[in-house]
Amino acid sequence: MSKYYAWKADERKVAGMLGGKRVVLSGGPGAPSRADVLAGDFFIEVKRRQRFGGAQWLEDATIRGAEEDRTGVVVVHVAHSQQWIVLMDLGDFTWLAARAGVLDE
Repeated sequence: MSKYYAWKADERKVAGMLGGKRVVLSGGPGAPSRADVLAGDFFIEVKRRQRFGGAQWLEDATIRGAEEDRTGVVVVHVAHSQQWIVLMDLGDFTWLAARAGVLDE
């Protein structure tokens, strides 16, 4: 697969894992949504990066959490803002969202 189209495969994979649907031409005229993926109550943007600092934070939290039989989660506060961001493994998120009943069956 061409690197140019890898992001499409990422969107399909996320949609499949969450039981959702990839929005073709998201944001384009006639598209049902501006999201990349719609799953249950979630509007999902899928991003692909070669490097992302948060990945190491999550890996560290996952390893340390596993040592205590817990799920690793990272919470980032954007300084001087009201924004808090949660990073977690997509498999863990899928389990959590399904358990909470917010994904379509």
